[in-house]
Amino acid sequence: MLSLQANYKKEREELLQSLKEGQDRLQALNGAIAGIDQVLVLEGVNPVVATTTASTMPEDKSLSALLATLLSDGKARTVDELVDTVKESGFDFEGKHPTRAVGFTLMGMSRGGKYAKSADGRWKLLKEIF
Repeated sequence: MLSLQANYKKEREELLQSLKEGQDRLQALNGAIAGIDQVLVLEGVNPVVATTTASTMPEDKSLSALLATLLSDGKARTVDELVDTVKESGFDFEGKHPTRAVGFTLMGMSRGGKYAKSADGRWKLLKEIF
């Protein structure tokens, strides 16, 4: 009986170690994908369409979707104001510098012509003309 318990305990430890290694690898890959998505956003490409892995994630989990929601009221906000609001929402920056991540994401979003930065450094949604 003790031998059987020892075998189960050893197998459990091996499985837990394997799980931890898999989770670490997944986290590293997600970081790489987030970096690629940032570049795609800066190039004006929607990363949700551009990468198959990103397309499996809900769109509302992306930083650009969150910023679009925050700016949808038409009020102009600074990067620091947006960073504070994004942090309060519980968004995970995955070790990235929040101000840089928000700033670069906004620059990418502005390439689409829907968002703009004013002379005083505030970002806002431009009114759409139909």
